[in-house]
Amino acid sequence: MAGNSLSFDVCIICALAEEAEALLKVLTPHGMAPLREQISSRNRAYHYTTIRNNQGEPLSIQVSWLPSYGSIETAIHLNTLLEDFRPRFAAMTGICAGDKRKVALGDIIVAERAFFADSGKIITGSQGQSVHEYDTYTSHAAHDVLQFARMFRSWEQAVAMLQRPHLEHQRDPQLPQCHFASMASCSAVRGDNPFDEIQFPVRGTIAIDMEGAAFYRAVEDFPGTRSLLVKGVSDYADNTKNNTYHKYASLVSATYILYFIREYVTTHTMPRLHRDEAQAKTRLDGAYGASTTEPKGPTLKRSSQEASPSFSIRNISANNVNVVQGETIFISNDSEQSSLQKSVLIDHHISQLAGDLAELNDLVQNGSKVDSWQLDEFIQEMSLIQTLAIPLPVSLIEQVRSLCQRLGIASRI
Repeated sequence: MAGNSLSFDVCIICALAEEAEALLKVLTPHGMAPLREQISSRNRAYHYTTIRNNQGEPLSIQVSWLPSYGSIETAIHLNTLLEDFRPRFAAMTGICAGDKRKVALGDIIVAERAFFADSGKIITGSQGQSVHEYDTYTSHAAHDVLQFARMFRSWEQAVAMLQRPHLEHQRDPQLPQCHFASMASCSAVRGDNPFDEIQFPVRGTIAIDMEGAAFYRAVEDFPGTRSLLVKGVSDYADNTKNNTYHKYASLVSATYILYFIREYVTTHTMPRLHRDEAQAKTRLDGAYGASTTEPKGPTLKRSSQEASPSFSIRNISANNVNVVQGETIFISNDSEQSSLQKSVLIDHHISQLAGDLAELNDLVQNGSKVDSWQLDEFIQEMSLIQTLAIPLPVSLIEQVRSLCQRLGIASRI
């Protein structure tokens, strides 16, 4: 995480900029704050926002796209992204080609597994013909993610509202169908109707793209991150191939993944990584260069509650706080903060406080128990906002003070 000021609950990548534009269009109405643009420490642009899941919990979402399509770019991009931001969930959306014997344009493909269709060895057969000897390795989504997705239906109403392109002689169902199947990834764009060929190594393959296998393979190296590959069918990889369905297929896959994230990514199904003591220690070690001695300068003091680690703050100011998108805190001795970084910091903490406030209010109103770690996080967020002198709307201040009174704790704001 060194060199990054943010981390995210969910990272979504797209191969093409037009796919990312469709995703941002779908995300915008659901954001708790306007979409913001940022440049990573590796000079890669991305957008981010915060939404709420169906439990009312805030989820920080990052959207990025490849500099160029293909499996190599996917592996490079995704490995650095997952290493830098350590999301709880990673997804890939966009377009693919589908077998017209099995799917229709606009249908959704949820990839159970993906593989490189052109791997292996090509030899000359006994009659002089080329023979492809496959060496097929498949990567897949986690079984618990797929098991949940098979009964997931919340996307249907939103997708039904999207305007579908009209093509003559095209099957035009009212609602796209969702298919759970294997997806093949090829090194080149295919327009030669290759489905009989690619189904030889993996029976039941009904879709082709260029990046899906690299996506699933890269996530395998990050066992703390769940993933799902979802694409919309934009053509049939034959001589009818064109761009008419690109936008619609991109919007369909983006809508599916947004509603899936809102329903599946919760603290119950997928606890935040920073609440794990070992993960928190790893991050702190990274921030201090993994030194075994007490770091010099501003420090963090860990509380004695091992089951739900929290941190108390001492001797810090707005110039030496580097806060990630989450409650784990990093202290930086670099006193220069750009105006963009400070703006990002303010936006994050206002959203975080509002999210904590909504979550605790719901628990109090329903007469539910407020766990100690939830209270610790709320108090910690108030302390940071006070330390950083972040201006808050009057209405938010009043809500915070009212909740503190009901919880019997002192307001830090």
